[in-house]
Formats: sequence, C-alpha cells, structure tokens
Amino acid sequence: MMAFLEGALVALPLVLSVGPGFIAQVETGVNSGYRACASVVGGLYSCALLITTATYLGLVRFLDNPHLRFGLSLVNGCFIIVWGTVKIISSHFPSGPEKPAGRRRAGYASLRCYLSGFFLTLSNPISVFFWINIISLAHLNFGVPKTSLPLFSAGLIVTAVSLDMSKCGLLAKSRKVIKPRVLELVSRALGVVLVVMGAYLIVRVF
Repeated sequence: MMAFLEGALVALPLVLSVGPGFIAQVETGVNSGYRACASVVGGLYSCALLITTATYLGLVRFLDNPHLRFGLSLVNGCFIIVWGTVKIISSHFPSGPEKPAGRRRAGYASLRCYLSGFFLTLSNPISVFFWINIISLAHLNFGVPKTSLPLFSAGLIVTAVSLDMSKCGLLAKSRKVIKPRVLELVSRALGVVLVVMGAYLIVRVF
C-alpha cells in the first residue's frame, strides 16, 4: 500500500507540469469539451502504461542507445516547433461555426483524440524517457521493492488520470465563459510555448 501512495505523490508534479500533453488537454477541453479531453487523457496514459510495463519486463533496453535518443529528440523538437507554428498561424484566422455532430462522428472524434494523446506520449522523448526511468527511480531512489513496482506504477497512473480527468471537467466548463477572442489568445500563447519547448529540445541534444 505504501508503494501505491508513493506513486500517487509522484503523480502530483507530473500533472502540474507543462508539456505537449498538457497543452493538448487545454486545447481539446476548451474547444471540444469533456469527452474529447478525456479521450486525450486516456491516450496519454494508456501509452504510459504500455511503456512502464515494457520497462518492467526489460523490453526497452535498446532505448539506452545515445544515437537513438539524439535522433528522437531532434525529430520531436522539429515536430513540436511545427505544431506550435501552425497553432500561432491558425489563431489569427476566425474559426467557423460549430456543426452538430452525430453519434458516429462523435465516436470518430473521440478515437482521434485518444490516438493523438497516445502518439503524443509515444513521440515525445522526454515523456518516453520519464516513464522508462520512473521504474528505476522508484526502485533506486525511493527504495520500492521490485515486487511492489507494479503497485507504485498503478498509484502513479491512477492518480494522474484522476487528476487530469478533473482538469478536463474544469476546462470543459470554462468554454462556456471564455470568449472567442480569449480562445484565440490562449491558442496563440500555447503555440509560443510549443515553439520554445521544441527549440529547447533541439538545443539540449547538441
């Protein structure tokens, strides 16, 4: 039980950190509502669970290769810069009126949001290496026994998902009071943050 609680404590700074996943939650929650934001969260953490499980089973040792880390960081930095640039440019154009969506379209949108969250985690070296190293950190730095590592991971992911789902609820409610002009400024600011993050990710690998 102590391992589960330690994992829950580690989840707090994780949820409060600003990264591509957080930005995707803000953008999706404000623009598309709770269900879409929750789908992004589901994608983010199902990928994280897959990575931690693979790490626990010793299936991701090849990622220790420095050349692979360099390549992933470089590619992801470029991807984040492009994403941020597109957001900045698109924020200058007025959005069209929302169209009513049927069940099939809503289901497709949720699947798309889920996949975007999944690949955001998978394509972000910082996120991937965090989830890979969290097992070693728990064992070596927190003294969690190997037999309790699954409980630690469960506490971390369950707490993070719960907090992020609550965050999605707040973001979805905020869309009712935020004016379109404010949304444009938020989108522009998030784009700038993404460009800075991408540039930092590229610079730090050299």
